[in-house]
Amino acid sequence: MRRRFRLGLLWALLSLLPAGQAGAEILAAPVTVTSSSLGPPLAVSIRPFRAEAQEIWHVAGACSAAEDPARVRLVAFAALADLTIYLTDAPEKAHRTICLTNPDAWPQARE
Repeated sequence: MRRRFRLGLLWALLSLLPAGQAGAEILAAPVTVTSSSLGPPLAVSIRPFRAEAQEIWHVAGACSAAEDPARVRLVAFAALADLTIYLTDAPEKAHRTICLTNPDAWPQARE
C-alpha cells in the first residue's frame, strides 16, 4: 500500500515537470531541495553516468520567486531513491529542465 502511494506521488510530481522537446520552447519547472524525509518530497539520486539514470535533467538556474515548486530530497544511494537522474549541460538532451528555488542546497551549484 505504501509503495503504491509513493509511486502515485512520484507520477504526480513528475507530471508537474515539463518534458524537454527539441525545437520547442523549454520551460523550467521550479524545484525546491529539502533535507527533510517527512512529508511527500521525491527522493532523487544524482548518478555520475547517464546509463545509471532513469531520467536526464538540465538545471537552468535559480528561480527563487517561483510559486508552488516540486520538492525533492537528495539521497546518496540509488537504492534509496524514487528516481535516479543524470545532469546535463545541454537542455536539448534533457528529459526535464528545472530551476532551483534554493540553489545553495544543490551540490553542483557550489562549484
